[in-house]
Amino acid sequence: LAGVKRTVYNQYDSLVRPLAAWLEERGVHFARDTLVTDLVLAPIGGKSAVSRILLRHGEAADAIDVRPEDLVFFQNGSMTDASSLGSMTSAPPHRTKHDSGGWALWEKLAAEHPGFGNPAAFNSSIAESCWISFTVTQGNTRFF
Repeated sequence: LAGVKRTVYNQYDSLVRPLAAWLEERGVHFARDTLVTDLVLAPIGGKSAVSRILLRHGEAADAIDVRPEDLVFFQNGSMTDASSLGSMTSAPPHRTKHDSGGWALWEKLAAEHPGFGNPAAFNSSIAESCWISFTVTQGNTRFF
């Protein structure tokens, strides 16, 4: 774990919360409990750009039109996508790429647009790339 970056607090409180607050102060809106189901691409100057985001809030389908000056950040499937949490008395439930919207979206985009790469190079051997982590919070150093 020498290459893993450490923060004073957990990564959510040290990185995610401050960044989200900074973005919200600048007018960024976060749509929670929302699943992006597709990105509609349009050719612009020999390249592709997202022109529309298709999504789902619960069971309701929706779409967001993307203006040329808008920025779209797409986080494809990752090693923490579809992750799960355990407790003091039970192990985290085992999940697969099918529990993740990120892998499905990346696979869909790559099938339609080869420039999105090959997700199978990353998600076809989940058992070999599974990452299990835990955090210890305590008041003294005797455990170490």
